Amino acid sequence: MTLTHEAIGERLKEARKNVHLSQEATATAIGIDRTALVKIEKGTRTVTGVELHLLAQLYRRDPSEFLVDQPLQKHPLTILGRMEKNAPVEWSKQVSHNL
Repeated sequence: MTLTHEAIGERLKEARKNVHLSQEATATAIGIDRTALVKIEKGTRTVTGVELHLLAQLYRRDPSEFLVDQPLQKHPLTILGRMEKNAPVEWSKQVSHNL
């Protein structure tokens, strides 16, 4: 089932916040005004196919995640840290993080 413009906008907003981007930075990156992005996120302006594709790339997501009534996917993120030279590696940990 497809989502309403409001629901798509809310998903786009959530994804933007998950990658810690401001509306201004996001709008500039995809070549639109911040006010246009605000309207998209509120669902009062339809996102174009090109804009959706660019936003999905920026948010590191598949465009279909914003259009289908399913929870946003959680992507595994490998935790990397600084190691001392010749230190033994004892374990690796993955956490789920919305990207």
